[in-house]
Amino acid sequence: MLGELQQIDVPAFKLALKELIKEQQTYKIKFKIKEEKAKLRCRACGFEWLFSKTKEKLSEQDSELIHFVPEVAHAYMRCPKCKSPDFEIIKGRGVQIESIEEISE
Repeated sequence: MLGELQQIDVPAFKLALKELIKEQQTYKIKFKIKEEKAKLRCRACGFEWLFSKTKEKLSEQDSELIHFVPEVAHAYMRCPKCKSPDFEIIKGRGVQIESIEEISE
């Protein structure tokens, strides 16, 4: 699962994974990569919104900073409803491996 807040380029990520497993020629490996939209909730008013709506208003530099250190999002983003910088990331953060399965042919 790729969280949207990480802003990872999916084709580049797949290429990196393929390079990592190149030595494992004995296995047939397939990747299923799911992207999860980042959802935020204001702690002050309870409003929920998607990161994609806020990202449009960020500069390229601010967006890149959030990519590398998602915790800095509070310095660059505000609740669209009440303008509070106090919000939580409810989903769409990080990179997770949900499962690894052996494929038999």
